Amino acid sequence: MDVEDGVRDAFSCIELSYNHLRSKRDELMFLMWSMFPEDHEFFVEDLIRYGVGLGICGEVESIDTARNQLRASINKLINSCLLMHSDKNKEHFSNVNRADHVKMHDMVRDTALWIASRSENKKILVNLVNDLNTLVENGDINDYFAVSSWNKKMNRIAAQVTATKLEFLLLSSRMSLDIASASFEGLKEIKVMAIISEGYRTLLSLPHSTQSLTNLQTLCLRGWDLDDISFILNLTKLEVLDLRACRFKQIPKEIERLNKLKLLDLQGCAVLENYNSEAIGNCEQLEELYVSGPSFQKDDKCMFPCQTFLDDVISSNLQRHVLELGPLQTYGHGINENSSVRALSLKEFDISKFGASKMNLLQRAEEISLNRLRGGCKNVAPELVKAAGSMNDLTKLRLRSCSEIECIIDTSSSGSFKAWQVTGWFNSEEHSFSPDGLGKLLSNEQKIATTRTLLPRYCPRVLTTPDRQINQAARGGLVKDHLSGFSPLNAEKELFPFQSKPDFDFDSLAKEQSEADGWSSFRPASLRLSLRKSRMP
Repeated sequence: MDVEDGVRDAFSCIELSYNHLRSKRDELMFLMWSMFPEDHEFFVEDLIRYGVGLGICGEVESIDTARNQLRASINKLINSCLLMHSDKNKEHFSNVNRADHVKMHDMVRDTALWIASRSENKKILVNLVNDLNTLVENGDINDYFAVSSWNKKMNRIAAQVTATKLEFLLLSSRMSLDIASASFEGLKEIKVMAIISEGYRTLLSLPHSTQSLTNLQTLCLRGWDLDDISFILNLTKLEVLDLRACRFKQIPKEIERLNKLKLLDLQGCAVLENYNSEAIGNCEQLEELYVSGPSFQKDDKCMFPCQTFLDDVISSNLQRHVLELGPLQTYGHGINENSSVRALSLKEFDISKFGASKMNLLQRAEEISLNRLRGGCKNVAPELVKAAGSMNDLTKLRLRSCSEIECIIDTSSSGSFKAWQVTGWFNSEEHSFSPDGLGKLLSNEQKIATTRTLLPRYCPRVLTTPDRQINQAARGGLVKDHLSGFSPLNAEKELFPFQSKPDFDFDSLAKEQSEADGWSSFRPASLRLSLRKSRMP
């Protein structure tokens, strides 16, 4: 890599920080970031999965142990000014959790590529515009440790790919990608392969020789129409299989043959025939499982992970799981991909049919989302707690359109729920609270001291609560957002004692009201929505 003298001086200054890392793991993580284009903002978990496949942490007891070590390396890189937090982390109003995005300054990235170019066995090639077939045919990738290609118009690879030193191949395209005529038999040392679609379910045709990649430890195929994925059964060293947002026929029944598989990601997948969840459950070494159905209407005829799925896949070895089960997922209702270690989202489930294995999931869950729950659960706590046995780890509870629920937390019952963050989102017109249930929920600061939000919307049968209870709850910080859609409107007027008019200056009014009542936690956006939704017949 040729650089001008002035630029070389700048690179040398940045290289001093690199030289002070003094850890092969930190150094390799730093070099890996340079594989991405300028201004690219990385999701940390992706790099962790790649790092696990490369064996950066050596022999570790679990994926989570490796994750902790690699996160420590990332923090060290940030503290050394070699990485920086992403601007996406400031997107407060996004439905997506952006807290785990970082990026690398362009100058630092160029320095990393310069350092890699001078190394004996860690050379990195980043291809932005060239035809990858030409690079392969000319032998330009033979001596590289890692190759990434970001040519968005790439739609075909037909060459025999030979690179005896290549351990990491990363391809990204917006087009359908035909690799069926290519050959991967020359990639004897490859450990990580990631092929990412930036389109919607474009077709990916893989060569038969993919099954010869027996050293592969991380395979990431995202956003593709794959049809048959039985080739994975020959990848006997596979530890991480990431098929997020892909469409395929079925999970192979023999997946348990992958006896080193520790992480399986099936979030957003459109499975045409069978999840074969019992086969997934037989993967006794599996440590992490991420599953959700597709979120697009055109996938409504696909298979969905359902109630029996939990019985089949639950394992005492699972250290992390994010399971969103039920019919077609809707945007924004579920659980952030990195928000919890153990998260469970159930849609249209019958709580009365929960067996012991499902209750075990409830007991261990840190975050639970219930949508249209059935089965006669009228009191979430303590009935749900009693059924599960205990829910000591639970920190977040989301309820949506659960019309059978009359009380979220019965404050007259024993037990402490002070760590719960409760969000109620009741869209059903048939839903109603008991006359004093809402007041009890909102006013008891001892047992639900960290409850954040209650969002009853479009609920004409929600009954009002005493002025003292609801105002005490609001001033205590238990009601943070959007108390809206009440009928009759007494609760609205108790919370906001002024008339709703179309020409209000909502921001000024919110400030005046918050100063008068000490409601520093209310935001103008919340107040605006609350006033507008209150105009109901």
